[in-house]
Amino acid sequence: LEIVDGMGDIYARCGWFSTESMQVDPATHQARIRLSRSLETYGIEGRFDAPACHFLRGYFAGFFRSLFWSDEVECQETTCRGKGDKVCEFVVTNSMRG
Repeated sequence: LEIVDGMGDIYARCGWFSTESMQVDPATHQARIRLSRSLETYGIEGRFDAPACHFLRGYFAGFFRSLFWSDEVECQETTCRGKGDKVCEFVVTNSMRG
């Protein structure tokens, strides 16, 4: 998936996020994205009680729905720098596959 490989560089240049790692499994429609910095929490790390990257969560859900051609793709933020976690981690899953 060449488009995913270049995603981190493109959005780092735009200031949206810096990617620590990105794993994608097109066969199961799953992905795990770990960000070392995000536009939504930059400068306000540790101020929230719950994951705070709502824009990026929605963006990743939409991006992977288009990439996988599936409306069943969902995205959850499991850790967040806004809560004081080391990284913002997003887990993309296919709700039909569990």
